[in-house]
Amino acid sequence: MMARTMTTTRTRSRPLKTIRLSLGALVLLALVIFLLSNRVPVSVAFFPFGTLGSAVLGAIVLIAFGLGVLLGMLIHLPRRMRAQRRAKRAERQLAAMQAQPPAQAAPADETISLPPAA
Repeated sequence: MMARTMTTTRTRSRPLKTIRLSLGALVLLALVIFLLSNRVPVSVAFFPFGTLGSAVLGAIVLIAFGLGVLLGMLIHLPRRMRAQRRAKRAERQLAAMQAQPPAQAAPADETISLPPAA
């Protein structure tokens, strides 16, 4: 029964993976087109340091995008690691519960006594 659940999960995640890859490819294509379209050098200034130098606008945007993706991944990483630990713990608990023989139910009384109606 567990193999069936895993197969279903894999089948459901395949379209999501395709959509995610397609969106990623579109964003990357847009960035490359932007990079090739904006080859004008611009000066880069950062408030406390003043002007740091000049670089191509497209490269600056590409670097800023990459830093944003990296920062987002770093922020998301602890939450993802916690979720993975919880999932592994739940899988171990499930395996332990499935390995135990089912508990025998106590025999039920044949007669049921009800309180008198008021």
